Amino acid sequence: HDLIRKIQGKPVYWKACNIDDFEDVSHVMDIISKSHRTDLTATEIRKIVTSTNSYESIAKRIGSNKEVIYHVKAICR
Repeated sequence: HDLIRKIQGKPVYWKACNIDDFEDVSHVMDIISKSHRTDLTATEIRKIVTSTNSYESIAKRIGSNKEVIYHVKAICR
């Protein structure tokens, strides 16, 4: 996904967070809220990170969009 995003001129994100750590999950919530104006719960973040479905499928299930899904997954590699 990162290479395709680079080719498309979209930002690439990378960070290692632990979805079992309260502070890390809270930080992810803050980042997504500020950059996408979207509020996610800890449960939604866990579902996004652990899901192996397509970004589009995850986005539909969560009620969000592919950019948010990519950003969360990239932060929680």
